This record gives sequence, structure tokens and C-alpha cells, in this order.
Amino acid sequence: MPQQRLIRLSTRCARASELVLGACLLGLACGPALAQRAAPPPAMTTQDLSALFDAQVPREMKKAGVAGSAIVVVKDGRVLLARGYGYADVEHRTPVSPSNTLFRIASISKVVTYTTVMQLVQQGRIDLGADVARYLDFPIPATFAEPITMRNLMSHTAGFEETVQGRWVKSQG
Repeated sequence: MPQQRLIRLSTRCARASELVLGACLLGLACGPALAQRAAPPPAMTTQDLSALFDAQVPREMKKAGVAGSAIVVVKDGRVLLARGYGYADVEHRTPVSPSNTLFRIASISKVVTYTTVMQLVQQGRIDLGADVARYLDFPIPATFAEPITMRNLMSHTAGFEETVQGRWVKSQG
């Protein structure tokens, strides 16, 4: 009797093992194939860039009420496309020239500055958590309990206050 019981148990275990193995194989067969590295997309040509920007920029300018803009695409230090759209001077119908028309860049300078800072961080030349005084060639007064870091400056949390009265903000009183 004990031998028959062992045979039944081993038969059950074998069947259970077969079911588990079958389920695993089925899962592998139905699962996603191993990822293949796709070939990188071909680089955009100057003609591709022209077609893209010529189709999009005028339409977006019209929607936003923008009189003129300039686009310059640079890759590896080489200008791939330089194109002006609209007018630098609407009244005199002077077209935008990507090499000669000046624009106010306003807050875009932050993006350029932050990109440059992060490149310097990658190179190990700037530490976002270090006191900014170490990067200056002049002393700054220690007016705060903690040193001011590049991270503070970039996130506008350095603690500087700017009070403007009479120009855009009504004077108090």
C-alpha cells in the first residue's frame, strides 16, 4: 500500500510539474520577443528640415500673432538650416534675416544658461550643491546662514528679494 501511495504521489507531482512547465513554455511563447535594436532613423537632411519648418512655422506664427521669427539648426558645430519667417519690421515689410535680425530673447536665456551649467556639471567642473563663492573671482558677503549654491540660483531659491515700485507695481501707500 505505501508503494502505491508513493507512485500516486509521484504521478501527481509529475503531472503538476508538467502543467507548470507547460504554462511556463506557453508564457514564453506568447510573451514579447526579445527586443531587437532598431536601426537608428536616418539623419534629417537640410531639405527635410526646410520642409518641416516651412510647413509649421508660418502656421504657428499666424495662430500666435507673431510677426517674425528665425530658426537656426546647428549640429556638431555646423549650420544645417538658417531661415527667417515673417517680418522684422511689419510697417516697412522688412523680412526677417536669421543672420541680421535681432530679437529679445527674454527668458530663453535661462534655458541656454541652465544647459551650459548642466554640461559643466557633466564635465565635473561645477557642483550644484557647492557654495557659488568658490566659482567667483571676487568675494561676496556671507549674508545668509547657509551658502548659496548653484542649485539655489537655478531654482530661484537663493533668497534674493527684488522690490520694484513705480514701474510695473503700484507703490505701497
